[in-house]
This record gives sequence, structure tokens and C-alpha cells, in this order.
Amino acid sequence: MPQYKIIDYTFTTAAELARAILEYAGVPYEDVRYDKDKAGDAEKASPFGTLPVLEVDGRAIAQHQSICRYLARQHGLAGKDEIEFALCDLVMDGLWHMFAKIRRAQIHQLSKEERIAIIKTMIAEDVPPYLDGFEKILKERKSEGDYLVGKEVTWCDIGLTLALAALKYRHGLNLETHPQIVGYLAKMMDLPQLAEFLAKRAQEEAGY
Repeated sequence: MPQYKIIDYTFTTAAELARAILEYAGVPYEDVRYDKDKAGDAEKASPFGTLPVLEVDGRAIAQHQSICRYLARQHGLAGKDEIEFALCDLVMDGLWHMFAKIRRAQIHQLSKEERIAIIKTMIAEDVPPYLDGFEKILKERKSEGDYLVGKEVTWCDIGLTLALAALKYRHGLNLETHPQIVGYLAKMMDLPQLAEFLAKRAQEEAGY
């Protein structure tokens, strides 16, 4: 079994998905976090000068999508064939674009009120068409299975669940007009591995 270490900031980043994949797979990892003003050496050691970084037996993999794809492939969460691989990427690229306003902001430099304002604007302007898209995907999948691209959970299911749970429970996103998403999110959050991870993160965030 490889030795995994996630090197990241103390504030929430896209590495949450990497942690969730490992937690879901039941794989141990070392979780090292730095305040932004103390992360200089870790950033310099990164291939592109940014965090997060995943170390696998001491070798660095950077860029969060590359990290998550790697972990998903290693632990059977990337889909069963090339079409499912591509559909997982479709969902995750959609999420990436949906969160573009947050990605453009230096979140760690903003006050809590400024962060909430950015997220509120994103929910009003950017989220609705993506919710419509995810709703359509789930509706079309209903006769085949309850997950996004196949009959088993993939990393895009985990990613979408983390995103929707954060937007709904932390920021008040209303999902009532998207019944497929409502049922899907409840099903995903009932999975023991994800329920434990989300509860753990809520406790950690309360301490920051």
C-alpha cells in the first residue's frame, strides 16, 4: 500500500475531495496543513508553487484534479470504462466552472462576510444552470442506477455530494425544484463513509 501525504492549507481547498476519496476507500493518509503565511517552503517544493500536493511514497503530484483522478483510479472510483472515465470528468469540470467565482478570489484573504457574499452571488448567478444539468443527468440515469455515471459510486459522485452538501447546509442553497438531486444527495449522505467524513469536517471547521 502506498504511503499518502496530503500537504495543504488550513483553509478549505479542493483537496477536500482527495481526502474524501481516501476516507471513502478506507485508506490511511497523513494530513499536513499550513497557514498561508507559513506555507512558503511547502509551496516552493510544489511543481507549480501552489498547494495542495499529494505525496505518494515521497513523490509529489500537484494540481487538485490530477490528484483526485489519480486517487480515483487507484481505488476503483474512476468508472468501469473510457466512457465512464470521461463522464466523471464532465461532471467534475462542470463543478470546476460552477465554482469559478470562488476560484478567482483569494479566499484566505477575505473576511467571512466577503466570502459569504461571493458564494451568495455564485448561488444566484452561476449555480442554477448546473443544477439543471445535474438534475437532467440523474433523471436520465434513473432506470439504470442511482449514481451519476454507473451502477457504483465514482469520484464524481463524491465530488458532487461534497459541493451540494456545502452549498445547502452552510449557505442555504434551495434544492426543492430539483427532486432528483434532493433524493440523490440524501442517498449519498447516508453512505457511512461520507457521513463520517462530513461530520468530521464540520467539527474541524468549527474549530478554525
